[in-house]
Amino acid sequence: MQERRDAYKKAGRTVGFYEQKRYLPEIRAELPEYKHIHSQVLQNVIERVDLAFKGFFRRVKAGQKAGYPRFKGKGRYDSFTFPQAYETGVKLQDGGRRVLLKVFP
Repeated sequence: MQERRDAYKKAGRTVGFYEQKRYLPEIRAELPEYKHIHSQVLQNVIERVDLAFKGFFRRVKAGQKAGYPRFKGKGRYDSFTFPQAYETGVKLQDGGRRVLLKVFP
């Protein structure tokens, strides 16, 4: 979110979903805390930011109260996504309970 805001304030240009997604390998290489987070989880975070901005601009265009997207801290983001769950180490037990088999290498 901050990357989008800075790009617009400093250069007057927008940064989209695919542009942000393209830089994920570089970000993971530079920031050690991101190296062990599954790539699809990081891509989903970018997707959620993109949806927040799309909703914002849709409301602005419709003349509604827009509400600029806010940063959601650690305590407000309580889910994550594994689209290929069974290949990435998540399985369901009886009763729908999820078990993470391997999150970090």
